[in-house]
Amino acid sequence: MDDLERRIRAANPSTVRRDSPLTPRAFAELQELTGSAPSVETIPAETIPIAHPRPSRRRAFTLLGSTVAFAAAIAVVILVVLPFGGRGSVAHAATLDPLSSEPIGGDAAQLLEKFRMQLFGSDEAPPSGNQEIGWESWSLAIDNAPGGATTSVQPREISVSWSPAELSGTLTVVVGQEWDTTTGQRRVGSNVGEPAGTVIQDESFGPGAFPVAYPDEPPVVAAAMKDYLQAWMPGLDDGSNAAAYMRAASDLMQNRQLLPAQEAALIEVVSEQSGISVYGSVTDRLGREGVALQADFDEHFRQLLIFAPSSGRIIAAERIYLGGLNSYDVPSPSVTEYLAWRRP
Repeated sequence: MDDLERRIRAANPSTVRRDSPLTPRAFAELQELTGSAPSVETIPAETIPIAHPRPSRRRAFTLLGSTVAFAAAIAVVILVVLPFGGRGSVAHAATLDPLSSEPIGGDAAQLLEKFRMQLFGSDEAPPSGNQEIGWESWSLAIDNAPGGATTSVQPREISVSWSPAELSGTLTVVVGQEWDTTTGQRRVGSNVGEPAGTVIQDESFGPGAFPVAYPDEPPVVAAAMKDYLQAWMPGLDDGSNAAAYMRAASDLMQNRQLLPAQEAALIEVVSEQSGISVYGSVTDRLGREGVALQADFDEHFRQLLIFAPSSGRIIAAERIYLGGLNSYDVPSPSVTEYLAWRRP
């Protein structure tokens, strides 16, 4: 754990317990740090909500001695405490229902090509100076310990600004407006937990100190973009499935403000993977119209990417639990993570 991640976890009032299972990203980072993977027999399959882990290609270089990606460091995890009412009792963590959807014309390949061409036609100017990235995020971690249940999901608002030239920047994490899981709507009035707008992290990094996960400029050609993702995303390789590439796209977008041509190349890489289907027309967590595509990691988890139909840009991503894991005592299907980027 690097110093940035330690400070962010300390600011989060609900941190994951020592005996909690590793997240897919944390497990991949552990593999990369150790240079090898523990044997499958020593790791219960249900603790890894992703396809079978593979040894990852070690990154080309390590910035400031840290191999922990910035996105992993600021992915604030909300711990849900599950009460025990006695032997044999069942408790469910607070989660969100999957987005409702409406049918939409076209298959996944046609829609992805449409979005890619929309981006090629964009006249958006490149960012001047700093990379400015903002999103709302929530993810689920489960802790089977006494302490009381919750019926709310409290996201975090994350804002990142960093200079590629100086490797300096800022990170701000603010409490978002809760979701009431009994209604599926934003909670009206005060949060049950921390008040919305509470600043829980406000960090500044001087020149050379910003923890950059993708230090090289993203390419604008699909073949080069695929190599780029494989070089910097732990565990991603030619054998990875479509859901893993959708996940990698989400990871990159938490670290880089992409130009239209770069995002078009990213979408082309995703489109080259088999197993993607249309989820439907949706309204994302920020109330925006979107078109969602889906791919399964395995029989337990599904990944969504949501696109703005007017621009072709990626605006949100979600992971859905499909059921079948003993360590996930949550309803299925249910959302275990979402990200929604605040993009113009």
